[in-house]
Amino acid sequence: MSKLTCDRCDTSLTEGTRVTDPFGFDYCKPCATWIDDNPDIRLRNEGNLILFEALSGAGRNWLEENTDGTWFGPALVVEHRYAAPLAEGAIEAGLEVK
Repeated sequence: MSKLTCDRCDTSLTEGTRVTDPFGFDYCKPCATWIDDNPDIRLRNEGNLILFEALSGAGRNWLEENTDGTWFGPALVVEHRYAAPLAEGAIEAGLEVK
């Protein structure tokens, strides 16, 4: 569930005040504070491949320690057949995966 107000400036986070940067991170526009309600890892289906985007340090560290795959920017490139077991492993490790 998304946060409704900014922790720093108590602004209501609506369409005009909550902004998503090009990398998928949300921040409060009035005070330029990052909103920490993004998952640790976000999955993106890109047709033949699944991208595991690391949106937190914990997510990035877990992916680096548990895989030896190919990275495309902040995302690990995964074949479909490996995506479900990898996501399940991240969830079992306590990470939030969406």
